[in-house]
Amino acid sequence: MNSKPGYPVESTATRIHEMPGAALMGFVTAHRLMASDKLRRQIVFESARLMYSRQESEYYRAKMKAARKLCRGWVKPSDLPSNAEIRQEIQRLACMHEGDSRREHLLEMRLDALRVMRLLERFKPYLIGSTLTGHVRQGSDIDVHVFTSSVEAVVMTLQDEGYDCEVERKRVRKHGEERVFTHIHIRDRFPIEITCYAADLVTYRFKSSITGKDIERASIGELEQYIAEEHPDVELDEALARS
Repeated sequence: MNSKPGYPVESTATRIHEMPGAALMGFVTAHRLMASDKLRRQIVFESARLMYSRQESEYYRAKMKAARKLCRGWVKPSDLPSNAEIRQEIQRLACMHEGDSRREHLLEMRLDALRVMRLLERFKPYLIGSTLTGHVRQGSDIDVHVFTSSVEAVVMTLQDEGYDCEVERKRVRKHGEERVFTHIHIRDRFPIEITCYAADLVTYRFKSSITGKDIERASIGELEQYIAEEHPDVELDEALARS
């Protein structure tokens, strides 16, 4: 290593050794934070890759799988990224790999959602998820909430219009309490998942597992307005007739 005349060359180890106690503690803490930030970014990327490639469908499982791969052992909860960080990285991957086709893909998904919601109007449907927010990627599904005292009535309404439906009842244990969620899956050009809730929950605001805030949702009228604002070149009824 070259050095200026009259100035001895100091190694990093020498400088660290000669630091006062408080300065040394600050130096070590800074390096630990840098290492922690780097690990966090690596977990974000690997988790997003797993979810974008459909190897994992749940944020928690993707994070734990990524952490085990990168850390080869125990990882502190504080090193794990938030769901929002992973979602942002998934969107970056989607933009990189799918390009401009995502906008057309999003419009087609919103049109399909609107068609189903109009059909289910009496069940107070709301669109949620990536089809509403625009965070779609290849393989994304359409998520709709309906509110009814009869799941069978929803299924019959869909089947009468030729939709191929399958009912799934999923048991979920959360906070020591077991609940049963009823989903209607429609096999169409885009998979559609309709979650059925009791009719008296129509005004209840569900929380997002990603942000912890109220889930964004749109009624039929609100979705029509979304499409008009974000796809101004589209004549809605003509587009629905074509798609």
